[in-house]
Amino acid sequence: MENPFCYENTNELIRTVKIEPANDYCLRVFFSKGKVKIYDVKPLFDDEVYAPLKDKSLFDSVYVACSSAAWNDDIDICPECLYWESISEM
Repeated sequence: MENPFCYENTNELIRTVKIEPANDYCLRVFFSKGKVKIYDVKPLFDDEVYAPLKDKSLFDSVYVACSSAAWNDDIDICPECLYWESISEM
């Protein structure tokens, strides 16, 4: 069974090194193993914690904090979610 905190077939913890806002409320996420993936934030908008991200200026202010996607002290997405719930960039 894979460890959800690690990359596939390794014991190395998932680390986010860079995040950029992309089209249609998606994030382009760069991981320490060199993989780049696209994470769609829109499914989270029904949750009151993430609803403020519908404001495009707030959404576009994303940054990396402790390997998570963060917008402020109240909104973040852990690196494991960013990795496992995203698709590889083509």
